[in-house]
Amino acid sequence: MRVCIRVSGNCTVLSCEIEHEEAKIFDSLAPGCLVSPFIPNDRTEPRGALLKERTDRLDSEKKSAIVKEHGRATNDTGSAEVQIALLSERISELTDHLREHKHDHASRRGLVKLVGRRRRLLGYLNSEDVNRYRSIVAKLGLRR
Repeated sequence: MRVCIRVSGNCTVLSCEIEHEEAKIFDSLAPGCLVSPFIPNDRTEPRGALLKERTDRLDSEKKSAIVKEHGRATNDTGSAEVQIALLSERISELTDHLREHKHDHASRRGLVKLVGRRRRLLGYLNSEDVNRYRSIVAKLGLRR
């Protein structure tokens, strides 16, 4: 039988496989503990494990594909075009996240910061080379 052992006054939760007789023995040895049948729920995993599943950053395959498409050389990650394309991808992912989680103000602030950074990079590219600016805006479909 799988049981959940909760220690009263503490947040320690132990779920393990034990026999019914062992549960009675454990209950008599530790009277402050609550031994109950294990009922799985959304919180069975530690909170850190749930947060690791969430990806705020781009995964490496998607990032390398963007670098390959917009880079001026093979490993060009620093050019303005690549930075703008990576920022645009992160902005679109954050926008999708915020459509579902409307009250996530911390992510909203991060989105505003990313949009500002992309805007500054676009302004820099416009002042340096108008043709490169127009090509990246056309490729990404930006309304600028």
